[in-house]
Parts: sequence; structure tokens; C-alpha cells
Amino acid sequence: FCATLSQHDINYRRLSVTGAAHSALLEPILDRFQDACAGLHAEPGQIPIISTLTADVIDGSTLNQADYWRRHMRQPVRFIQSIQVAHQLGARVFLEMGPDAQLVACGQREYRDNAYWIASARRNKEASVVLNQALLQLYAAGVALPWADLLAGDGQRIAAPCYPFDTERYWKERVSPACEPADAALSAGLEVPGRAATALDLPRLEALKQCATRLHAIYVDQLVQRCTGDAIENGVDAMTIMRRGRLLPRYQQLLQRLLNNCVVDGDYRCTDGRYVRARPIEHQQRESLLTELAGYCEGFQAIPDTIARAGDRLYEMMSGAEEPVAIIFPQSASDGVEVLYQEFSFGRYFNQIAAG
Repeated sequence: FCATLSQHDINYRRLSVTGAAHSALLEPILDRFQDACAGLHAEPGQIPIISTLTADVIDGSTLNQADYWRRHMRQPVRFIQSIQVAHQLGARVFLEMGPDAQLVACGQREYRDNAYWIASARRNKEASVVLNQALLQLYAAGVALPWADLLAGDGQRIAAPCYPFDTERYWKERVSPACEPADAALSAGLEVPGRAATALDLPRLEALKQCATRLHAIYVDQLVQRCTGDAIENGVDAMTIMRRGRLLPRYQQLLQRLLNNCVVDGDYRCTDGRYVRARPIEHQQRESLLTELAGYCEGFQAIPDTIARAGDRLYEMMSGAEEPVAIIFPQSASDGVEVLYQEFSFGRYFNQIAAG
């Protein structure tokens, strides 16, 4: 079955379960299960409860419906949808009350950056250690905890002494080292950028930057479409791009930087971790932009060639199908990088600064 899913490019995850929960195999026991639940009665709650059956806020009347728990056993669990509803209602702290942290892991994949995911227990770990860690995480998340009850003791309270350094200073006086040689070297170094900048064609370099920025948006958007199709039209988060595109985990931070750069450049918008296009991406202009870029590169064709090669193979690099080194340095050639850092005027400028 897993092989069939892979052949059809369908993402899946094997579950560590002992039975076929929520499947047709449970049909024979549903009547008895409903009868067993008939004696349960939910009292009015004090806080909202979101049902993972309906993915909506419910009250006691819903819980007391004759077939509610029957449907809960048989129908799919709408966990992610329920988390999304809670997030829309303003929830940012999620505490799992269970024997392990499996739901915490699921939630982190959906909202990693703007929510706190805390486990109250973890399999094969000391309960007191995990609970104390959970309390620390809740405190760090801004939750007001009843410390007087949590740290209750029967000892006598006494007045603690004042801070011992309030009235007299005991720190050793710091002696500033002589800095004249360093100051002279720093002053000399500060002259280099200004002197070297006179040889730069800054308008041309600015045009090169603008051209490269437009190409960046094209190649990143091409990667996102390769991973998620048209999902970017309605908004998609970085973790979904990673999962659907089967990108290697080690490239998660790189993907985040690429997406955030598109936000800074005005090509994407990001709301609650979900990215959406802020304006049309100029895919049809890619070839003309590469030609324009070559005109800004002082005759060094290796620069636009390297950008085109890396951009076109960005998905292959981040999915592990091809090694980045083999793309940046085809046939082990380093001409493009050497040109960029040694011969191109902008690269020489920074080399002069480094050399002092």
C-alpha cells in the first residue's frame, strides 16, 4: 500500500497504532459502544471545547447526543482542522494531556513559529521531570501559574536579607588596555571602503541587484509551485512546502529565508506563517531577465550562467536529487565563483576591504 502511494506521489505517514481505529472494522461494536455511552452525561463547561469530530466549538448538548460518541469512534478525527479553529479563536498555548507527545508533534508541523506546544507526559521519561519542564514552558509562554500551590511547603517564612552589594561595591576596577595600535589600524581600514568605492559603477550594480531580485522571485515561486501546485494562491506555510515537496529537513531554514526574502522584496505576503503572492511573478520574463543580467556582469557570462543553473535546479538540490556542489561547480569547475569573488568589480571591492 505504501509503495502504491509513493508511485502516485501521495504523501503519507505510517502510524504506530495497534488497531484499525475509525475504520469499517469497528462497525460490529458500534451499537454496544453507543449503549455503553448512554449513561454518560456532560455538565455545562466553564471553558470552550472544540470537538475533533466536528472541528467546531460545541457545548454539553452536543456531547449528550445519543450518537455523538458513536460517531467519534467511527468517523475521521479532524485534529488539524480543530487546531486551526483554536488558532483562529486566539489560542497560542497548546498543552497535550496524554501519555505521550504525538499530538504536540502534529501541531508543531502546522504552527511551529507562532504557538507554544507543550507535552505533559512523554513515553519512557520520568513523569516529574516532564511535568516540571511543562510548567517552565507554560511560564515562558506567559501563563499565570498558581506557584503558591505548586511549590507549597510547611516551613516557617522568614525575611530574606537585602542584596549584599547594595551599599558597598566589591567589583575589581577594570583597567582599559592601550588601544592606540588597534585604533590606528581601524582608522586606516575605514579609509579603504571609501577609496575603493570610487572605482565602482554603482548605478550598474544597483540595476544588477534589481534584476537578480526579480529572478530570485521567479525561481523561488517555481520551487513552491513544484512542491504544492497552486496552493500558494490561497496561502501555504513553509512546513507544508517541505512535506509536499519532500524537501530534505536540512534545508528548512534555507527555504524560510528564500520565502522571507520574497516578502521583503514585495513579491509575497506572510500572515500567521502562511505565504501568498502579493503580485504576479514574472515567469515569462525569465529569459529576458537573464539576458539583461548578463549585460550588467562586465562580460563575465559565468555569473548569469551560474544563477540560471542553480535556479533551474533549485528543487533538485533541496529534494536531494542532486548535490549542490555538482550544480554550482559543474565538472568540478570553479570558474563562476572565482570570477564573482576575484575578477568582478564588486567582489574585488570586498577583497580590498578584507585585505586592508
